Amino acid sequence: MDLWWDACNQSEGISIKKLKIDSPRDILDEVRALAVREDCSESQIILYLLDQALRLHRLNKQTHQRWISLSLREKQVAALICSGLTDRQIAARFVISPETVKTHVRHILRKFHLHSRQNLRDLLLEREIFEPGWF
Repeated sequence: MDLWWDACNQSEGISIKKLKIDSPRDILDEVRALAVREDCSESQIILYLLDQALRLHRLNKQTHQRWISLSLREKQVAALICSGLTDRQIAARFVISPETVKTHVRHILRKFHLHSRQNLRDLLLEREIFEPGWF
């Protein structure tokens, strides 16, 4: 539990609202309850949760970096895919050929290391990457 108190002491002066967290006491209560349910120490739970948070942070960072590597048109196509439009509908929206849309989709999927439009849609919606105002 020293790890928890060290973290709490380091966080003094940081706005809890800015961090979007509950009060340290509420978090500690949840950690204790989880430790009891999982039959392990509070320190183990804290380290596990920190590990999971860091993994998620790295994944979000990778996804963001891949998003910014897209051209403007690729971002627009990706956003419309997330809205459920077909290649033909996207082509009509941008007055381009469906084959050009397919090329954009192929490039987007390759940049994100994905295999399907549904995988792309799931990832971008889950990560709240695109800005709806683009389409």
